[in-house]
Amino acid sequence: MINMDSTLIIKKIERDLDEVAEQTETEIMQLFSSLLSYDLMTGVKYYVSHEFDPPWDFSGTLFRCQIDENFNLADYEKVEEFLEEYTGNTVATYSSHYGLFHETYREKYSDWFEEQYRNAHYDYFNKLGNEVLELLAVKIYNDDYMETNDMHDLIYELISDIEEFEDMSIIHANNLCSKISEMDFLLIYKLGESEAKERLLQEQVKREKTKDERDTFRKRWLLLEKKYRLAYQKPFPKK
Repeated sequence: MINMDSTLIIKKIERDLDEVAEQTETEIMQLFSSLLSYDLMTGVKYYVSHEFDPPWDFSGTLFRCQIDENFNLADYEKVEEFLEEYTGNTVATYSSHYGLFHETYREKYSDWFEEQYRNAHYDYFNKLGNEVLELLAVKIYNDDYMETNDMHDLIYELISDIEEFEDMSIIHANNLCSKISEMDFLLIYKLGESEAKERLLQEQVKREKTKDERDTFRKRWLLLEKKYRLAYQKPFPKK
């Protein structure tokens, strides 16, 4: 590739990036069903009330529908319907009249999609090799460019300055979210159900192990305190 004209290199990279995006979508879809199933199993329903809004802010307040009310699989026909549910996360927006933003599963998944696409996009450039990146830098900038810039800075500048290298992660994420929205909810849930249950089981085992370790430590500590009291006829020092 190093002997190729820089224009040909750019065109090849552009084609490669299209393939990277397609492969990333495939990988996301392989993971998404279990993520959705897990969220359905573990999440609780929320709603936004504007009853307590002050005159200067219309953000609303997030409440649980009922104490520990979980999601009901039968309530959703399309994935889109579940995407509109609230995750329970609220963040400050620092915007007038809407100081708080209540996250839905649409935002949660879209952000995760975008992260996967962006990581794949930058990983591709990291794997290109210094020779190709240096060639592009010399052709596009100048012969002295490599003396003052490292490879990470160069990658960011190439992506920013070359139209064919533009990071399209947000667009890819939004498009994928729109595609997923129309899918059958029960089908996606069933595809990820067993993996989600396995994840829940592993988390339970980890919690029980942590509890057992705490109980063991507490028993040993009480035994140590008892031995100290017998040996020195006074309580174990606090510090």
